Amino acid sequence: MDALRRWDEWCPEAEAYLDTIGKEVDLLATVTNYYDKVLAFYQWFQSRQEEVIAADFRAFMDKQTELVLLELEDNIDFHLANKQEMHWGEGELFHLLFDLDEFAALANLLPDSPERADLALQFLEERFSVPARIKKKIRKLYREPGFSTTNPLQTRDEHTT
Repeated sequence: MDALRRWDEWCPEAEAYLDTIGKEVDLLATVTNYYDKVLAFYQWFQSRQEEVIAADFRAFMDKQTELVLLELEDNIDFHLANKQEMHWGEGELFHLLFDLDEFAALANLLPDSPERADLALQFLEERFSVPARIKKKIRKLYREPGFSTTNPLQTRDEHTT
C-alpha cells in the first residue's frame, strides 16, 4: 500500500479511497465489487436504452418487414409473369429468408405438393405476418412446374453441370 500511496498522480477521489483502506487490500474483493458495479451499470444502461428506443425500433422493424414483403411479392409477380423464361425457384426466392435446415425440410416434401407450400408459408409466418394476397401467390407458385425443384443446398456449380 505504501508504494501505491507514493505515486503522485492519483486523482482526489482515488486518494480519498486509498485513505479508507488499511495497510493491505483484498484485491479479489475490490475487483469483484468494482466488476459487479460496472456490470449492474451496463445492465441498467442497456435496459434504459431499450426503453428509450423501443418505439423507434418497433417502427424500424415494421418498415423492414414491409420492405421484405414488397420485395417478396415483386419477385413472385415477376416469376409468375415470366414463368417460361424463369430458371429459378424457391431457393432463389427464399434465399435471404430461410436457413439451410428450413430448405432441407422443404426438400423432404414432394416438389409440387400443397404441403411444401404450406411449410414455406409456415416458415415465413414464423418471421412475420404474411398477407392473404401473398399467401395466395405463393400457393400458385408452388403449383408451377419446376418451381420447387431447384435445390438451394447445392452449389451454383452443381446447378450448371
